[in-house]
Amino acid sequence: MEHPWEQVPLEEYEAHMSLPVVGQLGELNRIMREQLTDYPARTALIAGVAGGNGLEHIAGTPLQTVYGIDINAGYLEACRKRYASLEPVLILKRMDLASGDASLPITDLVIANLVVEYIGVDPFSRLIGQARPAYLSSVIQLNSDGGFVSASPYEQAFAGLTGVHRDVAEEEWTAALFRIGYTPILRQEHPLPTGKRLMRLDYRRQEA
Repeated sequence: MEHPWEQVPLEEYEAHMSLPVVGQLGELNRIMREQLTDYPARTALIAGVAGGNGLEHIAGTPLQTVYGIDINAGYLEACRKRYASLEPVLILKRMDLASGDASLPITDLVIANLVVEYIGVDPFSRLIGQARPAYLSSVIQLNSDGGFVSASPYEQAFAGLTGVHRDVAEEEWTAALFRIGYTPILRQEHPLPTGKRLMRLDYRRQEA
């Protein structure tokens, strides 16, 4: 059975996210630039890489290997074509992170932006606990109006995601990570035009 994210066309996803009234594509790009350079990482994993927004910032960093994970094969193919110049540093893998047999490659850094909402706090924290990256940088979305998809001409493309999306509270996410040995080290709030907020929450493994 096809996952709801496999039914969202990349063109509509990116068109929606880039609308000035939504403002997420550009803001996430700026966040990604900092995530890729803030920590002493040689290897990184980006969960939910989609079409690769922000991957251009890999160039010029010390990163030697960056895994891009997504469930949508079409997204990965578009990403591969857009960022062919990043080979062999960029390694793209199709994976359903919500499946019971998912396993993350071992890396120094995991970046997970707007992903935990679709995987679940406990399942994703288990994946982090198994992979044990030194650093985890995440973004969750805080919805002031109660809806997780902002109104736009493209919002119908996301209708199927209702069944797999769940709002994530900062406290819940931080508590789950604390239980597996991660301490919060950064909290940044990024307001959006819609009144929603992107919350960047970074963590370090306690023995790192």
